[in-house]
Amino acid sequence: MKKKSVLKKSLGLFLTSAICCTSLAITAAPSSAKSPKYYIKINTRKCVATAYIKKGGKWKPIRAMYCAPGKASTPTPLGTWTMKAHWPWYHMSGADYSVEVRYAIQTHGDYFMHSCCYHSRKKSKEYKGNFNGLGSGKTHGCVRFGVMDAKWIYEHCKNGTKVTYYRSKKAGPLGKPQIKIKNKNKITWDPTDPDKKNPNFKMKGAKIKISKKKPTKIKYNAKGKKYRLDYGVTAINPYANQDVTDQLKITKLTLNGKSISAKKFSTKKVGKYKVTYYVRDKYCTQNGKKGNKKTFTFEVVDSTKINVTEKTRTVNEGAKNAVKGVSAKSLSKNLTTQIKTQITDPSGKKKTFNYENAKNYVFNQAGTYKITYTAVNPYPKKNVTATATVKVKAAPKATEQTAAAEKETA
Repeated sequence: MKKKSVLKKSLGLFLTSAICCTSLAITAAPSSAKSPKYYIKINTRKCVATAYIKKGGKWKPIRAMYCAPGKASTPTPLGTWTMKAHWPWYHMSGADYSVEVRYAIQTHGDYFMHSCCYHSRKKSKEYKGNFNGLGSGKTHGCVRFGVMDAKWIYEHCKNGTKVTYYRSKKAGPLGKPQIKIKNKNKITWDPTDPDKKNPNFKMKGAKIKISKKKPTKIKYNAKGKKYRLDYGVTAINPYANQDVTDQLKITKLTLNGKSISAKKFSTKKVGKYKVTYYVRDKYCTQNGKKGNKKTFTFEVVDSTKINVTEKTRTVNEGAKNAVKGVSAKSLSKNLTTQIKTQITDPSGKKKTFNYENAKNYVFNQAGTYKITYTAVNPYPKKNVTATATVKVKAAPKATEQTAAAEKETA
């Protein structure tokens, strides 16, 4: 590496110059951590960087990032290297430029990954042309990112993290994120910088999506079988095509309008539930601002059935019990004693009885009785009915001989 004599004399060993961007470091010492969990692949043709994480011995793509690699005259060298140093601010200079960048990471030689360029070390002094140039080749060989992505890489990828530069017609496994933002001012804040002082912040936070397959009705279960409140709910950072469901939280759960603990929820209590999901991805949510939330309403429902062992039965005149062989049960409780019984006698008169009175009811008139049994389902509240027919045979008339015999007996 070549060093400028003036700088060498004035700054000595604290300064480093480079040719890539012919860069000059004058800030914090590089990170010394060496625990690579991630892998970055940068497609210099499609201007997309994809971050991978290792799971189960395999690299899984998790985040796609819009970037600006080297231009045609100064292309980014292809190949695989490892991150060697990190700086929160870094000075870069060459024959035709002298700029400041943020979240700079050295990958090999004089080539870096970093934010767009700034006039000075003030977050409000970013060059317009840099951010608007993301998505095409613009640099002297380094790779630029919006602050949101440069910060993510800086905070997640330690020294030793592998980086591969390649060219392909396919953007990558997560596609190319769409950040349709243009800075209107010549010098301004980066629109993806989550700093709370940024007046130009354009990100709207991660989005919560609830699957259409998520059930809105769940059957009561006597054993309190668990129903996963988070089933079918995902959170996505749309600016990086990144699944951030692991950051999703349940902030509130109500049962029939009253707050209950989400941890204690089970299908053992029927009723109407409302759950509130919340997510805050700090890389697309401005500092000091709340994240996004979404609610979902579902019900734990009961089911009631009335059993009638004999839909049609025949009894003798004078027999009693209009609820013989009749029972009612829901998934949550036995409702037999709560049955309401409406009896229509042979003359057409109707009368309703509670369970005990129906049990003692006497069929004292020959003919056909129509009976309707009604039980109320616990939730949702609704009537469940069943019907039966009772045919009553008239008592046989006593003959003269029978009457005489009864008189003698008396």
